[in-house]
Amino acid sequence: AMGLSIIALIMINGTLSVVPVGTLFVDNFTRSTDPGPLSPWVVQAGTWSVTGGMLASGTNTPGSYGYAYLTNIWTDYSAQALIRLSSGTFGGGLTTRLNPTTGARYAAWIYPEGSMGGPNVLKLLKFQTWTVFTLMQQVSLPVVGTNGHTLKLIARGNRLVAYYDGALVASYTDPDAQPFLTGGIGLELWSAATADTLSADDVLRGPP
Repeated sequence: AMGLSIIALIMINGTLSVVPVGTLFVDNFTRSTDPGPLSPWVVQAGTWSVTGGMLASGTNTPGSYGYAYLTNIWTDYSAQALIRLSSGTFGGGLTTRLNPTTGARYAAWIYPEGSMGGPNVLKLLKFQTWTVFTLMQQVSLPVVGTNGHTLKLIARGNRLVAYYDGALVASYTDPDAQPFLTGGIGLELWSAATADTLSADDVLRGPP
């Protein structure tokens, strides 16, 4: 029926999970040990671990980025994750079309209360390298706090669409003559202080 999501039940690391039909990758970070192996995630910078059923950034150097990513190469797709930021974190979020060689990617970042980058905003960013970026769009968010929020970023051609807790909050068309068209998924944050952390659960790559 119209307005209803088509779902499927699949086994993920021994756990039955409900996911949208067309989902080609899911990680709920259930591992046989705790802490568990990071694979298939690759750490580019910072400290990351799989513990407590989540992928979590550790204590990173103040004034530094933390990146963990998948090396898959996809074209048009949606990336989704349950993101939780610690109190006082500067900001962080989810990336799509990530090129692990150059760091080029599109990103949707959440900036919580008290952030010098916000507060209470979502930004669509275009990174040309791991650290050099331009702001594409910025929108206000309700209270972020330290609760988990479902962040979804759809890449379809040169169009980027972001959802926050199921609500469409941002949409942008990259006017560049050579937009990023393929890549993987990443999770990242900027550590302004050693207490800044980001954790993620239920990461999936779904249809666009």
